[in-house]
Amino acid sequence: MKASKLKNVLLHVASWTISAGILAALLWLLDAKAVRERLAEANVLAALGVVGSITLLLTIKGLRWWIIASGHGSVRAPVCMRLAIVGMFLNAFIPLRGGDVTAGLLLSRESGIARSTALGTVALDKLFDMFGIVVLVVPLAFLGGLPDWIRWPPIATVILAIVFLATGLALRLRLRSSGERIAASGRIVRALAGFAEGFDSALRPGRMVACGAITVLLYGLLVLSVALGLESVGIRQDLGICLTFLLAVQFSAGIPLTPSSAGTMHGAITGVLAALGIEPEIGMSAAVVYHGAQTLPIFVLGVILTRGTAIRLATGETERR
Repeated sequence: MKASKLKNVLLHVASWTISAGILAALLWLLDAKAVRERLAEANVLAALGVVGSITLLLTIKGLRWWIIASGHGSVRAPVCMRLAIVGMFLNAFIPLRGGDVTAGLLLSRESGIARSTALGTVALDKLFDMFGIVVLVVPLAFLGGLPDWIRWPPIATVILAIVFLATGLALRLRLRSSGERIAASGRIVRALAGFAEGFDSALRPGRMVACGAITVLLYGLLVLSVALGLESVGIRQDLGICLTFLLAVQFSAGIPLTPSSAGTMHGAITGVLAALGIEPEIGMSAAVVYHGAQTLPIFVLGVILTRGTAIRLATGETERR
């Protein structure tokens, strides 16, 4: 077995082991019978509402990537919408969020955009997700009773996103007038220049405003999905609980340790809800319902949209990079 394939196998085994370990630890610490009873009484209609809102979110999310990528070539919106879902689906099977990288490679293959530039557009799209946390940070700053360990991570994330974006734009502006020298440079320099080129949309106010508007819409759908998820297990809903729940979801999804955030999302949701005075068994029930309702449309649409080309790129071309 080649070293790269062995590495991937070991990463898969490690990620599934971590996921199983976290879930086993949670069930050992909690009253599993109480969790089962709460799930048996769950509001199915509210859970289906989570599925519907996440499905709508998935169809819209690719539009933002299309706005970013369309400045680099002939890219159709349906392509970006399809590949965005494929990337999220493949994240469950490729460690360290390799599905996002695969989505960029697929975009390059289907649109003719340079690989490094396509990956740069993926990075800028993810930065908008990080900036979207601002929508959560501002209200949380005015809500009392939240521990500092809940308040500070989103602030740190926003700062990190600003630094990353500023670095990418500075690199892009510096290299913009160096076309001939870059073409004659080594592979690494050319790749960095292409990656920075993927940030061009951040220099165009119209595209930035459009992406920002879509980001606000996406977070609105996320808040709706969270409210429905809480309703499904009978948890009272207010702004603080909904936003704190959503922060747990977003941060656990951003930690590429487990497939589809299984385990990490359950632990994060249970922990933050417990900090707000909600019984851990009830919090775990909310986590199970929300994670399942969120994962279902990603897997159903992913199976439909992921075809042979995507699988080959995910298992072959991604490795060669």
